[in-house]
Amino acid sequence: MKRSGQTHSKFSYKMTRLIMPLLVLLILLAGCSASQGDQAGAAQQAGAQAEEAKTEEAKTEEAKTEEAKTEEAQAEEAQAGEAQIDETLTGEELYEKGNEAVNKEDYKTAYEYFSRGADMGDPSSLNALGHLYYNGYYVEESLEKAVEYFEAAAEKGNAKALYNLGLIYDTGEDKEKVFDNMKKSADLGYDEAQLRTGYLYEYGIGVEQDYDKAVEYYRKSAEQGLDMAFHNLGICSFDGNGLKQSHENAMTYLTQSALMGFDGSWEAIGELYRDGLGVEKDDNMAADLFHKGAELGDEEGKKYYDEMVSDGRIPKDYKPSEPAIKADPDKLYGRGMEALGKEDYETAYACFLCAAEAGSAKSQYELGNMYANGSGVEKSAEKAEEFYTKAADNGDEDAKKALEAPK
Repeated sequence: MKRSGQTHSKFSYKMTRLIMPLLVLLILLAGCSASQGDQAGAAQQAGAQAEEAKTEEAKTEEAKTEEAKTEEAQAEEAQAGEAQIDETLTGEELYEKGNEAVNKEDYKTAYEYFSRGADMGDPSSLNALGHLYYNGYYVEESLEKAVEYFEAAAEKGNAKALYNLGLIYDTGEDKEKVFDNMKKSADLGYDEAQLRTGYLYEYGIGVEQDYDKAVEYYRKSAEQGLDMAFHNLGICSFDGNGLKQSHENAMTYLTQSALMGFDGSWEAIGELYRDGLGVEKDDNMAADLFHKGAELGDEEGKKYYDEMVSDGRIPKDYKPSEPAIKADPDKLYGRGMEALGKEDYETAYACFLCAAEAGSAKSQYELGNMYANGSGVEKSAEKAEEFYTKAADNGDEDAKKALEAPK
């Protein structure tokens, strides 16, 4: 029995020696096959990923193309809308739209509206474009372009453009050019230009000095409600330049100017109270008025207040009060009628004008009469009608009758 066992073992060993190499070979072959399979799988996966990437890229490009088409369509739609605005709005309406944008500080939109209006020849739009270039709003600041647009508007009779040119030329040596533009603007009715034209006449800048002409243009500006024009008429009355010297009339004009908001008038009224000119002398009132002017930024007011302290006219610890000045339209009207009876037309005009500015219909009517009759002013049916109309609008029956009377 044992022998049989020994014989089998030898056979098994021999078989093992024969089979093992074959097994190794098979394993190696299987490993290679698996490796090749893995490589093929990886390649296949990479290919799929590349294909997927191409698909995504194509989708992205397609989306970009669609977006570009949409933006292009929107731009075309916007352009179509703008073309419609150009066709339907007048130059004046474009200017108004531009002004609305300026008030919102949307200067880009303002520029677009003003440009369209300018292309249509609207003088206000041309002047407004000049402002944008002068100040550098949305566009690059350019004095040359500003002057170009101002001149284009001025050629069309735009009063504000003429005024703007006058301001620009005022920085140079040619004062006659300043005067020429200012006077043209003033004669077209622009209140700021009327004020400056009066100033040029008063001081002989660019024109021969003429106080009467200065007063004429100051009055035109004051009649339109410009506070500084009332102030300048007050100074002319105080100095007796172009008007008879009257501290009382100076007080009338200066009080009206101060109440309208011109800070320099507070100091000027203070001088009248300090020196007792046209009013009873009152150091405390003068100090209050000087202090009020100083609070509003008037350097002269501060100087005069400090002088009163250093002179001992008011104590160092003086506590200023709000100046109690006012314009009583009824009293002004009464004083004006009294002056009218004495043929003191300068006083009558001063009282009626200040009362009219405060809303007195009776005074507006009397101003109309002064212009209708040429009493103390140059006769003017147009100015008479202007004041009669204001009075009638405020309910004055005599003014209504004057407007209805045959011309």
